[in-house]
Amino acid sequence: MISTNLLGGPQVLKPQVRQERKISEQTQVRALRKRPVLMTSTLTLLALFAWSSVIIVPSYAAGPTGLVCLADPASVAPSSVNSCTMSPYTFNGPFPSIPQISPTQLRVGVFVNGSDALNGFNIALLADHTILTPASIDLSGTILPGTPTVVVKCISGVYFSGCASTDNLDTIHLAVDAGPGQTASPSSGLLFTAIYNITGANPAGSPVLVGFQTGCVGTSVAGGVCVTIFNGSSPDPETVQTGTRFDNSAGTIPWIAVTSNTTSIIVPKGSSSGAHVSITATAENGWPGVSNDIVNFASIVADGFAAPSFSATGCSTGGVSCSITVTMNTTMPGNYTVTIFGSYVANDTAGTGFSDTLSAPVLLEIDVQASVLAVVQAANGDLWWNEYSSASWSGWQQLSGPVNSPPALCTSGLGTVELLVRGTNNATFHRTFTGGSWGSWDDAGGVTYSQPACAVLNGVLYLAVRGTDDSTWINTMTIGSGIWNGWTDVGGVIQYSPVIVASTGRLDLLVVGMNNGGWHKLYNATTSGWSPTWDNAGGSLTGPPAAISDGTSLHIVAPSTGGSITHGQLDYAGQGGWSGWSPLGGATASTPSLTLDGFRTVHLVVRGLNNVAYHILKPSGQAWNSTWDDGGFSTVDQPAFLTEGSIGVAVVRGTDDGIYYNIFSINSSQSTGWTSLAGATSTTPELAGF
Repeated sequence: MISTNLLGGPQVLKPQVRQERKISEQTQVRALRKRPVLMTSTLTLLALFAWSSVIIVPSYAAGPTGLVCLADPASVAPSSVNSCTMSPYTFNGPFPSIPQISPTQLRVGVFVNGSDALNGFNIALLADHTILTPASIDLSGTILPGTPTVVVKCISGVYFSGCASTDNLDTIHLAVDAGPGQTASPSSGLLFTAIYNITGANPAGSPVLVGFQTGCVGTSVAGGVCVTIFNGSSPDPETVQTGTRFDNSAGTIPWIAVTSNTTSIIVPKGSSSGAHVSITATAENGWPGVSNDIVNFASIVADGFAAPSFSATGCSTGGVSCSITVTMNTTMPGNYTVTIFGSYVANDTAGTGFSDTLSAPVLLEIDVQASVLAVVQAANGDLWWNEYSSASWSGWQQLSGPVNSPPALCTSGLGTVELLVRGTNNATFHRTFTGGSWGSWDDAGGVTYSQPACAVLNGVLYLAVRGTDDSTWINTMTIGSGIWNGWTDVGGVIQYSPVIVASTGRLDLLVVGMNNGGWHKLYNATTSGWSPTWDNAGGSLTGPPAAISDGTSLHIVAPSTGGSITHGQLDYAGQGGWSGWSPLGGATASTPSLTLDGFRTVHLVVRGLNNVAYHILKPSGQAWNSTWDDGGFSTVDQPAFLTEGSIGVAVVRGTDDGIYYNIFSINSSQSTGWTSLAGATSTTPELAGF
């Protein structure tokens, strides 16, 4: 039902194979010759960053000729005017790294020494991938000014942001543009750091050469060496230091093995129990020897998930071992990867004088399980509830006697949900679910002939209903107080139940007027007041809308003429303004369901005219997908769909009035399949995450 291309997980061990995008030199040259050339424009540099795209043999900038070299990043002081050693560097590192599961990583600094001013570079490194497997790059500490833009990133010939025809399994290719700013001349310092997995040991007397790829054109270095340093519109003249090598044949490097007490954890959302991992650093091969006995810890987390916390950011082994505790953040449900790095600087005991910055990665698979509350109205009008937690349902339990409409649910905090229902006397009643149990009922009063709506902002519960006069009425209660503050008429003459959406500092109230147009009011938390008038969202809406905020915009979806599905958007920035209504294709006979996942992707689920559930999504900052996913199940009512982090939960009323559910992984598009939840209902189920 869900089809996404969201990416999760750092590429720290070995790039996942993707479709390669390599363009021949002749093709790129022909393409560039068709372009207008503005040699003073920074954008021109972007075109020059693929060597095979250079239009002419470069006219070198008039300035000093620099030297590009490779060295341990820790061996060169950031302020050093001499970034390159007199003789080529020799790197070292352990293989194998047992008891460590993942291979140890070697960090290779790419330096420039005595170059003319620069604002970008295009460099491809070359090393035997059977010994040094390309893993990643790091721009931390670069001498480039500002916030550089990665134009090309190709690791082992795998496309991340472009590849050249000279890229292969042995190469790390990085091209970066710093924009209009330049370094001062002469320039010396770190350009970037290449990261390799040490996946083998070279035979004695046969070190692995670590250098630069060749076969490029129009570069800074004679002989087609794939090194280009940019100075505005022209390459700087450079030379490269040759003879750099990697040699671990003697096994003389002391090192540290970093391990964990587990490689995976499963923990409920919001729980601290079971969220801890012990990381141990163990001295190996005579560590520390002459090295500084300190290992520093850091983490990389899959996009969209929060980083863990550390009991300490470093420790000393004392020649034996040391440990820290890492606590995972469990606020966002989903399956994701955390990589813990233990980094240290090792000095060869053979007296070579060379140091090596090594890093030991530990991969952890984290499963934060969603918690979802489901409430349904049975065929006889009674309310029943069910809780999904720890990957299973608790079973249906009766909540109340008959009510006159489906309930409304609002999450008010971790583990807490507010329930609003229209009683048999048409008044609105409230109850709080927290800690796995229900509190007592309280009466919000008033009279309504439709389903209530609710939202929570800054610890206050907002209740919105359509009154018997077809106006919109609001009541509020401080969460936990049990005391309602009284009803306020915010005006309007409306057709259906209102929709109210909370986001940071604001509430958005949506209604459908008697002219079938959408109307909107804003509550500003700073001024604690509603806007004095309704603004006209327009449209021709033939049924109740659904709305969701992604933090920067309000999204509204509703059925329109002929059941067609239409989308409107209100942007918060500046004065705000409606984008107008756009068809999303397809048609529906029910109110749509909108939800926002942990990656700020908007998900829309509807019941098609053939009674099948369909899904479409809008990734953050992008347009809606062009095609709908077939949910593979039939329903006779509005589907209930909720996303919790990277987990999607769907509960529907089947064609037999039975209740069915499906659990989806947003990242992988895998699901549990449609399964009976037992029981029966005559209305749409309601869901809330907690």
